[in-house]
Amino acid sequence: MTVENEYTNTETKHIMKTSVVQSSTNVIRESKWFTHLSVTAITLLIGLLILFYFYSDRMFTGSPSFRAQLHNALSNSLSGNTVPIDDKQKIYINRTFLDKESRYCREYFINESEQLTLHRIACRTHLQWQTRVESETQSSPFDNNPRPPSSASENRASKIEAFLNEKRLSDDLDHDNEIRAIEKTWLILPNSEAY
Repeated sequence: MTVENEYTNTETKHIMKTSVVQSSTNVIRESKWFTHLSVTAITLLIGLLILFYFYSDRMFTGSPSFRAQLHNALSNSLSGNTVPIDDKQKIYINRTFLDKESRYCREYFINESEQLTLHRIACRTHLQWQTRVESETQSSPFDNNPRPPSSASENRASKIEAFLNEKRLSDDLDHDNEIRAIEKTWLILPNSEAY
């Protein structure tokens, strides 16, 4: 081998080594870019999921303060009373009864807006009130000039009536039994010895 060939071979080897190192570096740079992009996308997705979780909770069930005020109204107010929640919303508690599972249940109305009133029944489970059935109604205890019910309103009201017919165990609690239930924080049934 001549010196010139050795020099060319050495230069070729050096160029090949440099080329391999550069391509490896490019692959590493590209994979870092991909990794950064992936981490950013995952972080953004997690952020959106957290935002949706909190937003949907408020959108579908009211703000935490609204839920606390609703719980307070259902836990501490007698039937026949209207309880203000804020400047616009109020709750009217219509009646209290026991369901077939011996849970206290309360029928109530919430005015969502001037045009929309929700008619609900909530039952006491695990120290909280759980909505069991809900319907929209056109006439409510908040109306000064009640509107005649439409057939759609009557169908929705039939969900409430169906629940009452199927699930209600007792007649409505009277005033004295409601007071005792409130005093006992809804934990003791009317027929028990501790009541």
